Amino acid sequence: MYVSLRDFIERLQTAIRQARRVALLCHSNADPDAMAALCTFTYMVKRLGVEDVSALVPEGIGLESRRIAELCRDLGVDVQVVRKGSKVDTGYDLCILIDVASLDQLKMLKPLVLEGCRYRVVIDHHEEHSVESELKLVDPEASSASELVFELAVELGVEIPRELIEALLAGIVFDTRRFLRVTPRTLRNAARMLEYGADYQRSLSLTSVPRPQHQRIARIKCMLRHRGFRARIASDDVFIALSEVGAYESDCANTLLSIGYDIAFVLSEDDVLRAVRVVYRAREDVITKLGIDIYSSILAKLVEKLGGGGGGHRAAGAAILRTRSCSDAGRELIRTLVEVFKDGFVELAEPRVAD
Repeated sequence: MYVSLRDFIERLQTAIRQARRVALLCHSNADPDAMAALCTFTYMVKRLGVEDVSALVPEGIGLESRRIAELCRDLGVDVQVVRKGSKVDTGYDLCILIDVASLDQLKMLKPLVLEGCRYRVVIDHHEEHSVESELKLVDPEASSASELVFELAVELGVEIPRELIEALLAGIVFDTRRFLRVTPRTLRNAARMLEYGADYQRSLSLTSVPRPQHQRIARIKCMLRHRGFRARIASDDVFIALSEVGAYESDCANTLLSIGYDIAFVLSEDDVLRAVRVVYRAREDVITKLGIDIYSSILAKLVEKLGGGGGGHRAAGAAILRTRSCSDAGRELIRTLVEVFKDGFVELAEPRVAD
């Protein structure tokens, strides 16, 4: 149920007061934004008087998020990673979903939300959203879940430690790609965090990690496997990449953008869901200029054809497709791109070196 911010806060406070057991969940392989928001809101629920509180992450924690998870543990918020085959408690009075646009993003925790929660609350910032709940705050104008959680902390009057404010700032920095995608509201909130004592350099250090060998190999495979296309929109050329990796899909997509593509789609097989995951990233300036929304214009059509669900912004998001084959998903994606761009969509071809 969508309500005004004032009504949301009143109903949220009531739900928390009436709850004995609360579970907070974010999407799988939590990135810094999801981890910071999850951890901070868990801390807030405890401060509001609930003793039995669980913070749950399906499958794993992203490499860039691990320092934030360690910081949370030091502050008394122990984030539990739930893997395939793990026993999951049920019987929660309240489940709060943070940075979750589709229940498929919860993977093995999806049944918990559907069957093991009496009351569900959603806090999210994605434009495309498919999660049903009793109460929701979905604000696509927010830069990140971290920004929404910071604003809620202020509205609820819950004092949070400087370390968590720095984690929330790190979440904002991560999701805006160091303020490449920013609004006056986000800058005001970032400034307010600094006024509350956050140190910008410490926030940056929370997500700064050396790249392991396997991440470098995933990038190389991303480049070797990718196919490039050119689409004509009005009088503009748009360059689109499609690739497949086993992990680090977002990193692969951002790498493709960094070498010159405007839009990147990256596929990976998800053994837990027995499905294919597709992540997309796009250059914000190109999307704004062309006036297109990647999810609604392309991904939603793919979900309609293959089944599944997803969510995201105009320039970043993901979907789960009900097929086991990346090849089948890739072919269907290309057919969808042809339908969208028609005759203006062609594959790029260049001779390979030393062939």
